[in-house]
Amino acid sequence: GYFNLFADIQSDDPEPARVVAALESLRRWHHWTRSLPAGAALERILVVEDERDIQIVARLALVELGGLEVEIVASGRQAIAVAEEFAPQMILLDVMLPEMDGWEVMRRLRAASDRQPEVVILTALAEAETRDRLLAEGAAEVIVKPFDPLTLANQLRAIWASRRAASVPERAPSRNSTRRPEGPG
Repeated sequence: GYFNLFADIQSDDPEPARVVAALESLRRWHHWTRSLPAGAALERILVVEDERDIQIVARLALVELGGLEVEIVASGRQAIAVAEEFAPQMILLDVMLPEMDGWEVMRRLRAASDRQPEVVILTALAEAETRDRLLAEGAAEVIVKPFDPLTLANQLRAIWASRRAASVPERAPSRNSTRRPEGPG
């Protein structure tokens, strides 16, 4: 259950313990992340992050607070292996990963499947040039670490909704809606 998520936190490392305690307290009192209007429909996220403490906080933020289905992997190779079967709608991807960086993971995921999940970059690299390059390479958005775990699920839902809205072509008015009735009257 929920408390098993904390089993891997070492007791001599107080920083993650404080984060976990704060999130647990807030989870009990705030249920607003689950009360978003229907329609956004973001449900499945693949998190690609090699730092264990960020994996734990991301799981709490997205699963416990956000009510999302999440798979977490620690490397780009694992992400590529898991992505096809898990079929995420969105990938939250760290840039600095072992074996293969996030840039390469994003390129390979795009080339490997017809299904194109939204890729949101999670990085400590905050330079505008890096952000612009990631967006140009196809990232939906860039979230800079440290992120706010209380708003992460809603932030990802907002990105998802805005990308869905941008991909829906604007409907032209029907011919009948602007035409005036003919005849007397």
